[in-house]
Amino acid sequence: MNQTQLVLLLAIVAYFSTTVTLLDAYLLEEEIEVYYVEAPLLKSQFGDLLANINAFHSGVLFYTLTTEEYYTVDFIAYPGILPTFFPTIYNDTANNFIDIIWNSSGLVQFVPSYNQTYWTKSNLTMTITGAIFEQYSCWVPYYNETYNYYNLFDVKDEQSNQLYIPSSICNDFVWQSFQTLYDLGGEVVTTVDPPRDFATLFVDAEPIFVEYPQEPDNWAQITNFYINLVGLSHNQTADELLEHIITLFNGQFFLYIGGNYYNMSLSAAPLFEYVPAALPSGERHSENVRYAINCLPSETSQDGGIGGGWIFIIILVCGATAYLLTGSLFNFLNNGKRGTDCIPNKDSWSHFGELVQDGIKFIKGKIAYTAISTSYSSIE
Repeated sequence: MNQTQLVLLLAIVAYFSTTVTLLDAYLLEEEIEVYYVEAPLLKSQFGDLLANINAFHSGVLFYTLTTEEYYTVDFIAYPGILPTFFPTIYNDTANNFIDIIWNSSGLVQFVPSYNQTYWTKSNLTMTITGAIFEQYSCWVPYYNETYNYYNLFDVKDEQSNQLYIPSSICNDFVWQSFQTLYDLGGEVVTTVDPPRDFATLFVDAEPIFVEYPQEPDNWAQITNFYINLVGLSHNQTADELLEHIITLFNGQFFLYIGGNYYNMSLSAAPLFEYVPAALPSGERHSENVRYAINCLPSETSQDGGIGGGWIFIIILVCGATAYLLTGSLFNFLNNGKRGTDCIPNKDSWSHFGELVQDGIKFIKGKIAYTAISTSYSSIE
């Protein structure tokens, strides 16, 4: 083993050690408190204004009691809420064609900190272990793969209250997080169901999936609807704007969700509520929890064992020890060497301390360009 190989090996050791520190700073056996946190909707644009009408953005906060770490997880509309409802209308006059361009998605945001300036309300909801948090961390990417869009509305039948289309907003992610943590063994510690926002559209028949939206008749209806919708904010008085909104939310309505259009007939005014929502209880179903393919929690992690980084280090140390013993024995028996001269590659090992420093400097240089950001994005 030459010096270059040894430096590279030490860099790998330093990398895995650092990875364990950054990603597994919490202990698998320690208790973690789970909080329901809220911030006024669109706080970055309007401050606390929308809190006056109980319009909130929500998330889940984790606090590790032993290692005293904070982790905040929330589901955001990217690049913002308004683009999920108001598309860009492109009028291609040269080809006599109107196009609708959507630039929005749903994104789970993980921040290893707690921004108490942004989050204005917090309520202790559950307690879990570090092992459960590790499993939850592998469930989050699966959720985002499944719900990669942001849909503001539940769509329900006005008479039967049957849910046809579920919303996909921050609150839905939070409550699904509570359910997942509960299924994995988390304990609910509050007797009061926390409130959340609901936005509901009522219809008189099941929404129709528009299978061929580009078909001329369908596209004409869709583009006409969204041209009127986007035109809400242009040069209208308050009375005109209110009348326009009432017209749009009465009768035929097109809802865009994750690349698909749904045609529906609204039968009543939209309902916006901020009401308590039940927390999970009863039987647990850990078998229902799904994980991202590339992020399966290990059996040792679920049992509170050591992580993969430490397993690598243990194997590395054992391998290095076997290498030294075997090499020394070979030099003693076959090359007639004695004392410290038996050590294989003695010159390289004599500079071990310097090489350790080189390896650490190497990995520090890499980390400096790939450090996890702790700044909180207030995109909603």
